[in-house]
Amino acid sequence: MEGEFTPLKNGQHLIKVRRRGTFRRLYYVNDDMSQLSYSGSKKLKCLGVALGIDLGDVQEIREGRLTDILNKREPKPPEELCFSLVMKNGSLDLIAESREARDLWVKGLRTVIQACSASNLKVRDLRQLWIQESFSRADKSKDGMLSFEEVLALMNTMNAGVPKETAKKMFDEIALSDDKKGKAALNLEQFRKLYEKLTMRPEIEELFKKYSGENMSINAEALKEFLETEQKESVTLVDCKQLIEKFEPSKDPSRTGEMGPEGFKMLLLSRNQELFSPKHNEVYQDMTQPMSHYFIASSHNTYLLEDQLKGPSSVEGYIRALVKGCRCVELDCWDGSDNEPVVYHGHTLTSKILFKDIIRAVNEFAFKSSEYPLILSLENHCSVKQQDVLAKYLTEILGDKLYKKPLSRDQEVLPSPEFFKNKILIKGKKLPQPAEGQDTTDGEDGGEVSDEDEAADIPDEQVPEEVKKVVEKGSKKSKLKLSKNLSDLVVVCKSVHFSSFEQQRQKYKFYEMSSFTESKAEALAQNQPTEYVKHNTWQLSRIYPKGTRTDSSNYQPYKMWNVGCQVVALNYQTDGHEAMHINLGKFRDNGSSGYILKPAFLRQENSTFDPNGNYGDITPKKLKFKIISGQMLPKPNSSRKGEVIDPYVKLKIVGVPADNKKATTSVVQNNGLNPEWNEEFEFQVNVPELATFRLKIRDKDVTSGDEYIAQYALPFTSMQQGYRHIKLLSKHGEQLPMASLFVHVDIQ
Repeated sequence: MEGEFTPLKNGQHLIKVRRRGTFRRLYYVNDDMSQLSYSGSKKLKCLGVALGIDLGDVQEIREGRLTDILNKREPKPPEELCFSLVMKNGSLDLIAESREARDLWVKGLRTVIQACSASNLKVRDLRQLWIQESFSRADKSKDGMLSFEEVLALMNTMNAGVPKETAKKMFDEIALSDDKKGKAALNLEQFRKLYEKLTMRPEIEELFKKYSGENMSINAEALKEFLETEQKESVTLVDCKQLIEKFEPSKDPSRTGEMGPEGFKMLLLSRNQELFSPKHNEVYQDMTQPMSHYFIASSHNTYLLEDQLKGPSSVEGYIRALVKGCRCVELDCWDGSDNEPVVYHGHTLTSKILFKDIIRAVNEFAFKSSEYPLILSLENHCSVKQQDVLAKYLTEILGDKLYKKPLSRDQEVLPSPEFFKNKILIKGKKLPQPAEGQDTTDGEDGGEVSDEDEAADIPDEQVPEEVKKVVEKGSKKSKLKLSKNLSDLVVVCKSVHFSSFEQQRQKYKFYEMSSFTESKAEALAQNQPTEYVKHNTWQLSRIYPKGTRTDSSNYQPYKMWNVGCQVVALNYQTDGHEAMHINLGKFRDNGSSGYILKPAFLRQENSTFDPNGNYGDITPKKLKFKIISGQMLPKPNSSRKGEVIDPYVKLKIVGVPADNKKATTSVVQNNGLNPEWNEEFEFQVNVPELATFRLKIRDKDVTSGDEYIAQYALPFTSMQQGYRHIKLLSKHGEQLPMASLFVHVDIQ
């Protein structure tokens, strides 16, 4: 493998692309494979400095022109020479001198990043890596030693909340005299010892002692008892011996087959011992039922990155949604110049992007996160001429991925996600089907259908004057000329107007579907809940945010899931709020496939389920949830230097109205490193299969208001019982390094 990286270490010239121009630089990977560096900048040449990016910050590598910077570059660079390193706050966009060179860099960098990714590191290795990185950042003098002042500053960044006198005592106990400076300092190994002292876990040690006996070790029999009694897991002695071998760090032959305190802690920190069930990280549900029997992860106005009136449109919106497992994305299509259809939010000042660029990105990313069908929801406002261009791009770019084969006339229910695996479906208007035996040569150029325009739902009072001055507010047309070429691509998701549940049954087919504003859907869920449940057993329903949400805020999706609505579309760009946390938490289930099988009572056509009170024979559950402790909680982004947080935890269950409950822990003063709560809460959950559990951690601040620290959400049915760790997420869904909660769960 080492030979593969030689060209990357020796370096090659690549062209760096930025909005203001291009720059030729010599790029190379440093010796420890942790950084991509470059030289050649005139600004830094006189200083002899090389710049670079930490490869640990790279989230993905894309081939081709799949970022805004490369996509909007004119003249467009050759697709086969381009690649991008995508990070949290932007991308590094590069052009190689040849396709072979591009492929070499992409393959090599992906290998390095994959090998070093947190998901491939053992818990112990990940912790050691974090300690080493923390030490390096704190070592301002770069001499491989930390003074007391540097250690104290690092403790503050770690939210330790340790008094200065206590910190000095711990430091002096471990410190090594540095003769060069005449004062004590810690090297890396000594800092590791200090870190271990700071992060001792007495709550885990107490649990360990319960099963270890006098010799302070756990054998396979004791581990089996712990896993079965406390964790409610079914394991064999062979399983337990393998776990001891995997997690016990001591290689002392006299302790073979036994686990000490450190190994026990590593076991409890491992992925299989997290709150979220590892079985639900895989597709485990029946995927052969009609598509109307599944909740489908869905996005609204996917092209927008910010608000609904003036913000930018971007191909990046589609890539981000697809990477998160979204299975239905929306495209608002309008006539563009030079016979090139564009996508933007009509009647607003949002920017425009080419339809074909979106389809290229969809072709690349459609099945990166899930192999189950992707729905392209087209809101079509184009002329017939440009509709033909839409059909041409869909057919040519997507190729065999696009499902075009008409359903059999004998078909009575929607095909399954399994049937449509790795296929892209088009949702949109469709011309009336000719009766059997009817001549189909008439109407080859198309015909008229009713028009839909979600942008026209925005109330005039919500539109700023600056927007009104530039664009004329649209009004809904009653009819739209539809191209036969585009119509033929709509097979199973034909858009139709909803009038009533009775008419829908009498007039429409299983492959037709209606869209509802959140207000309309909520009214139906409140006033005709059982009828809505029955309707959603055989037809798809798409819900989208009301027009007043010009800030791209979201409604609560669980209210729609309660009556079986499948395509509950949210603004994915607004990922820092509760609605998206709940949505992404729910769709972690079933292997993050974007499809979750609805409960049986939402799939039966004769269902009498009413989320407002009639639950039938569903068995309620009692949840006892204990918040024990927290580990390595970060400071809020706006936190003042040197300030240590005062954390507290807010818990919430959402689902049917009777299950919507909240609870809050007390505040732990001045400790983000290892706060302890030991507080238990009890919840009655009437409909477990529709319940989603969410928690968030905040910093108590009486001066400027409480601030956000972390969050986590998951389906109630995906919870594991016993002593579990929760790997916490940021407000925007990123994993927070080393941050966790230790909890105990009991479900009766």
